[in-house]
Amino acid sequence: MNGLHYLYEADGYAQAGNFIMAYSTYEAQILYLRTAPQLDIKQLSITHGHMGRMFLLQSKFDRAIVEFSRQLSLANEIDDAPEQAEAYFGIGKGYMEIRDYDNAIRYLNIAQTRLSSLGNMSKYCNAMRASKEVYARLGDHEACRVIDEKIDRIEGELEFKLNLMKGKLQDLTLRMNNSNADIEHCVEIERTSL
Repeated sequence: MNGLHYLYEADGYAQAGNFIMAYSTYEAQILYLRTAPQLDIKQLSITHGHMGRMFLLQSKFDRAIVEFSRQLSLANEIDDAPEQAEAYFGIGKGYMEIRDYDNAIRYLNIAQTRLSSLGNMSKYCNAMRASKEVYARLGDHEACRVIDEKIDRIEGELEFKLNLMKGKLQDLTLRMNNSNADIEHCVEIERTSL
């Protein structure tokens, strides 16, 4: 995406644990986007989501919830379903960490529904794992067992599909290599016959 160069740099700082530089670089990204001739709301939403993740890494959960709420507000403005799902997931994780389990369950359930409808099953499973952690903290072992079964079933399906795709890709690669060898052989024969 054009215009997200500060964001990528800030992500690098955050991953390296240099949160002071990450924060100032995220702020530079926001300033860059807000002063652009045409405001890109999606990019602004993405930036607030990344800031929220940084605050989760720092254990600044209240601040993370604020950033994810900004992401959600911006995503709602443009009706951006993937960003909305990410924001709900982040808000849910933030509430889980401050032990507001009712809100955590509420937002994580919304995230699961949206991620599932988008077909993002990997993140859907991550949202279910967060829900499982909430239920484990509440001592609801039956809910944890049900979530575990659901995660195992979905990840099993994903693994099956990935293996099927790998097999098809290998078959196509083999067929393409054989076709290339046949074409090279034909071209060589044609050249010698001319």
